[in-house]
Amino acid sequence: MPSRLAQHLVSRGLLSQEQAGELLRQHQAQGGHLDTALMERGMSEQDVLAMLGEASGFRPVNLVDFEPNQEVATFIPPKIAERLSVVPLSLDGTTLHVACAYPVPKKELDEVGFLLGKPLELWVAIELRVREWISIIYRQPLPPRFVQLGEALVAQQAGTHTPPPPPPPEDESMSVDMVEQLARSVAQEPLASEARPAAPRPPEPADIPPPAYVREPLRLNSSAGPVTSARAVQRPTP
Repeated sequence: MPSRLAQHLVSRGLLSQEQAGELLRQHQAQGGHLDTALMERGMSEQDVLAMLGEASGFRPVNLVDFEPNQEVATFIPPKIAERLSVVPLSLDGTTLHVACAYPVPKKELDEVGFLLGKPLELWVAIELRVREWISIIYRQPLPPRFVQLGEALVAQQAGTHTPPPPPPPEDESMSVDMVEQLARSVAQEPLASEARPAAPRPPEPADIPPPAYVREPLRLNSSAGPVTSARAVQRPTP
């Protein structure tokens, strides 16, 4: 069954053949379930849970979204829960919902359901979360391997969800808004056309003297006596 999950990951392009071989060797050396080894290698919990659902054919359940139910703990003894890596979820009528690590021990759980006289609805879950629920419901210590993996996941989630930077002070934000508003107003203002030099004004015409026939005759030595016209002057005879 672990090799089936590994081949499923290879067919989906999530692992190469070499990586799948290394994963199976790690699983054989350290024990546990294959999804734990995948998460220890850095694969996200959401992706691993989705792959478990596809490979097993059972609906996946994320136990992080629920609270352990102490009321149904008595339906499955702690030794069976520990050995099969299963934990009771809830009781719906006469149906007992059970979360299971991959591979799902369906044959063994069919016997448990027969002994209980109840039908079992099986769900597939991450081994780490099943072990956490077993530790809470049956008050058993969590193995160090799962403690370390849980702490690594918490640190990883804290690193990916960094808090946003604090807002700038009010006076600074006001000054920035004023600068942006001023820049927009300047950008929208039409450019003034270059001033062209005014054409020179033509000189005013000089005073034109009146015609000769309307001008007064020139008066020379006006104080000497009456003016005599030029035609009235007669040359003296010799």
